[in-house]
Amino acid sequence: FLRCCYFHNTFYNTTSGPPFHVEHIDLRLCTHFIYAYARIDSAANTIKAANPRLEEGPLGMYRKFTDIKNSDPSVKAMLSLGGPRERSEAFDSITATEQTIKSFALKAVHFLRDRDFDGLDIDWMYPDNASRKERLNKLLKALRIAFNHDNQAFVLLLTLAGPGLRTQVDAGFDVPEIAIYVDFVLVKAYKLVMPNRRYATFSSALFNNPNSALDPTLNVNYSVHYWNDLGLPYRKLVVGLTGEGRYLKLTNWAEITPGSPVKQEIERGAYYNVTSGMLYPQICAEVKKNPKNRHFDQAQMNPYFVHEDAWVGYEDKESLGTKLQWMINLSVAGFMFAGLQEDDFTGQLCGDGKYPLLTSIYHRIMRLLSETSDTSESPTLATEPYRPSKGEESGTVLAYLAFVFVLAGTVTGYGLYVFLSKHPLMSFSE
Repeated sequence: FLRCCYFHNTFYNTTSGPPFHVEHIDLRLCTHFIYAYARIDSAANTIKAANPRLEEGPLGMYRKFTDIKNSDPSVKAMLSLGGPRERSEAFDSITATEQTIKSFALKAVHFLRDRDFDGLDIDWMYPDNASRKERLNKLLKALRIAFNHDNQAFVLLLTLAGPGLRTQVDAGFDVPEIAIYVDFVLVKAYKLVMPNRRYATFSSALFNNPNSALDPTLNVNYSVHYWNDLGLPYRKLVVGLTGEGRYLKLTNWAEITPGSPVKQEIERGAYYNVTSGMLYPQICAEVKKNPKNRHFDQAQMNPYFVHEDAWVGYEDKESLGTKLQWMINLSVAGFMFAGLQEDDFTGQLCGDGKYPLLTSIYHRIMRLLSETSDTSESPTLATEPYRPSKGEESGTVLAYLAFVFVLAGTVTGYGLYVFLSKHPLMSFSE
C-alpha cells in the first residue's frame, strides 16, 4: 500500500509557524517522498530548479532530499514538475512539436539521474482544451519511452497528479491513454469546492449528503470512482489526502451545520498563509482549547469546528481512518498526503507527538493490512503496459511471458516486479 508524501520547497509562507526542512522528514511514514516543485526552462527545453541557488549543487536542497535514501534505501525520492506556479504555456512550449517532446524527455532522464531522483511526477494544473489534452498524452508517452530506454539498474517512475473535480478531468485528461503510460495517478481528492458558492462545505468530504441540495460530485467517493469509470485501474490510483481545512465565516452564528450560508470573504489561517484554509497544526490547537466546538458530519464523514462565526471543515484521525478503510476495501494503490508541512511535524501545537495525522495513518494501515487478505497484484507493477503498433513489436515475447507467469501464479507480484525492473516489459521505439 503506497504512502506518497509531498515535500514543498516553499515551506508555505509562514507568519508565526515553524518552517519545514528536510531534517523534519520521518522516513517511516511514507514509501514515496515527492519534492515539489521543479519548473520548466522553456528556452532550454528542460527541467530547471525553482531556486537554483538553494536547490542545486552538492549542498543544495535536491541533494539533501535524495540523500534521505541513505538512511532507508527502500524509500523513493521523486521530483514533481509544475504545480500551481507553472503556467500551461510552459508545458505548451515543451510539447510544441514531436522533436521538442522527445528532446525534453531525454533531458528529463539526465536531470533526474544526475540528482539521484527515482522518478518524475507531472503536475500540469491543468490542461484545459482538446489540444492540451493531446499534448499531455504525447508528453507522458515520450517520458515513458525515455524512461524504459534508460539503461540503468531500475526504471524511473512516472506519475501524474490529477484533479479531483470532474470538470477539470473532462477538460484535459484522456484517462485511458494516461493509464497506459504512467505507473500511478495521484488524484487530488481535496479542494472539491466551488468558490463562488457561499455555503459551508468540506474540502474533502468522503461521501455526498443525500439530503443536501449541494453538488453530489464534490466528494472523494465520486472523484475516485469517476477516474476509475473513465479507465484508470484502482491498482494505479492513489487517493490524495490533505491536512488543510476549509476556513470560512458564517453568515448567521446560529446556523453551523454543513450547508449553512457563509460570507463571500475568504480567510487565512494565523500560522500559514493558505487562502481560505487553515492547516491541521492550528486546527488541532483550536480544538484542544475548545473541544466542545468540534462536531462530526456522519453523512459526509468529516469533522468541523465552529467558534463564533468561524467555521472550519477539516480532516482528523477519525475521518482519515474512515477514508483508509474505504481505500483498502477498493484495493486502490495507496494514498498521497498533499504536504508534510500540513501535519504537526514538530508536535508542538497538538500535544499529540510529531506527525499525529500521518502517524495515525501509518499505524492504522499496518493494522488494516494485517487484517486484510491481500490477493491483488502488487500495485508497483504496471500490468497494462503500452501496446506497440506494428512497427513497435520488439519485446512483445517478454511481455507475453510475463503475462503467462502472472496467470500461472509462478511468480509473486514482488518477484515479477524485480524481474521486470531489470528487464522492461517491452522496448518502446517510435
